[in-house]
Amino acid sequence: MISKQQTTAQSKTKSIIEKTYVFRPESLLRFMWEIFMLLLVLYLGILLPYILAFQENNSIPVYIEYTITTLYFIDIGINLNTAVYIRGFLCLNHKLIIREYLKFWFWIDLVSALPIDMIIEISSRNVNYLKTVRLIKIIRIFKLIKLIKLGKLKYTIAKIEDRISSKNLITLILILKLQIYIFMIAHILGCLMISISRENYNPKSFINLIVNKSDELITKNIEIYISSIYWAYTTMVSIGYGDFSPQTTEERTFGIICMLMSSVTFGVIIGNIGSIIEKNSKFEKMRRETIQSVNNYLKQNNVEKSLWQKVRMYIEYTLSESKQEEIDLYDLLEVLSGPLREEIYLNLNGTELFSCSIFMNFPLVFGHKLSRMMHSEVYAPYDDIIFEGSPPIGLYFIQTGSVEIYDRKSRVGIKELKFNNYFGEIGLFTRKHCCASVRSKEYSEVLTITCEDFDAVLYILPNAKLVFDEIIKSIIGGDLSILGVYCYLCKELGHVAKKCTMIQKIRDYNHEAWLNTKNKSKKICKNHMNKYLRYKTIPKNEDYGIKNVKGIKVPLNVLYENKPSLVSACKNFLFKKDDQTTCNTPMGEVFNRTTKYYTSALSNIIDDSEEENEVDKLDITDFDMT
Repeated sequence: MISKQQTTAQSKTKSIIEKTYVFRPESLLRFMWEIFMLLLVLYLGILLPYILAFQENNSIPVYIEYTITTLYFIDIGINLNTAVYIRGFLCLNHKLIIREYLKFWFWIDLVSALPIDMIIEISSRNVNYLKTVRLIKIIRIFKLIKLIKLGKLKYTIAKIEDRISSKNLITLILILKLQIYIFMIAHILGCLMISISRENYNPKSFINLIVNKSDELITKNIEIYISSIYWAYTTMVSIGYGDFSPQTTEERTFGIICMLMSSVTFGVIIGNIGSIIEKNSKFEKMRRETIQSVNNYLKQNNVEKSLWQKVRMYIEYTLSESKQEEIDLYDLLEVLSGPLREEIYLNLNGTELFSCSIFMNFPLVFGHKLSRMMHSEVYAPYDDIIFEGSPPIGLYFIQTGSVEIYDRKSRVGIKELKFNNYFGEIGLFTRKHCCASVRSKEYSEVLTITCEDFDAVLYILPNAKLVFDEIIKSIIGGDLSILGVYCYLCKELGHVAKKCTMIQKIRDYNHEAWLNTKNKSKKICKNHMNKYLRYKTIPKNEDYGIKNVKGIKVPLNVLYENKPSLVSACKNFLFKKDDQTTCNTPMGEVFNRTTKYYTSALSNIIDDSEEENEVDKLDITDFDMT
């Protein structure tokens, strides 16, 4: 029994040690080391061909060579202790890691790390001069073996791209990678051409052609190097030669080989650059075509001009957001298995889903299924998302932008909700009509769970249906505490603002304050009455008696003294024998109506004068200022 326990403890200790001293392939430390080795290999890729071409007497110092060799062996040790993925599983077993590494990359790293040039140089110190010259050339050729690690350049850059989410930055890295490929090829070809030209000692060699065509005396190797790079780029990108061309048979042979290699390599690189440019312009082309189609549709259907700009702005926003996302998540996840797809959906949408505390009561599988049902919607500014009094639609989680809860009748805002907030949970669980309206204040993106999708998940999960029924029973009486609903007015848990008792308290307080203000306004000081009352002043020198109003009776002969014929005519017309008592003549009727008019006017004037005289007798103690 003790031996079994000891064996178990030893195996556990061994597994812990194995896992402790193994680097994760996605760890930051491992990633930084790969970038360091990438820069080191690029440095050697530039330095070693240059030394081979120009035969520098003082090549690489010995301590630098030792440092480079040491770093190469350290890289092998790190690779032997880095976990690997085998058939999609992360393997931390040293035996399996070593077995995978020995399949290919170990031999590449070992050959590039072995100091073969240093071994040959140490073993040939007692050789004569002629053999030493040949050995030096062989040693420098063996130094190029270290450049085999350039084969890892593509994989290291691919790991860098995998860690970047910005599309613009990835495009920049792709273009930079292609430019590095082109430069390294041109650098190696140019240095090899210089090396071949130096071996011939021919006065018509490539190097002499560069020197002879120069206007000034060339004394530095860097000038010859730049000319060789110029020749290499000319060979790769054009047909034929310009200023410089191979002169000897060896140089022409090497030129042919360079053209055969560079034509294929450069063609692939240029094709990749063209595909990058086409991919970036594809979005702009799609945007332009979409806007043009929308404009044509709106014009043909005579849509109002004020609506055009709103439609265009919405399309611009949605297209820009889709460009930032770069891929359609739902299309991408279709290639994955069902459980893995649900796990990704839970990772993406689970944070928003479980921010609504009510979902913590449901089984975890319910969250898996429900997170898959969530879909994204975008709303423009002042778009209505929920209408007060309408049937519930679902639950909304705000991703970007902000929304406002407002009263439909008064259009007054109640509460503003932003990122990480949600709304619609009352309608989702109670299935009652919405108690408030919700509108978007800006371009807002929300994740939505519709009532139909929610019911569909409940149908296939009976345990979740039982939890849902218990929640419904607890909120039948109107207590919304289990949903985590807080009142926006009193900040208390369990009810909404429209059913808050504080609303009636506020109404009573406002009504009482209004009554107090009104009562205070009715009681004013008697000393200030003259400021608020206006009196009709009757002139004392005017007399509205019956004599002055009706006038003095004037005889006709006095009124028409100079026209006696008119006096007789008036008498004959006004006073006939048969109409003296009845006054039925036309003129008599006019006279009767005129007499009645003046009589009524006179009575009104008398009444007004009597009322004015009574004003002084009034004692006014009440006056309504409202």
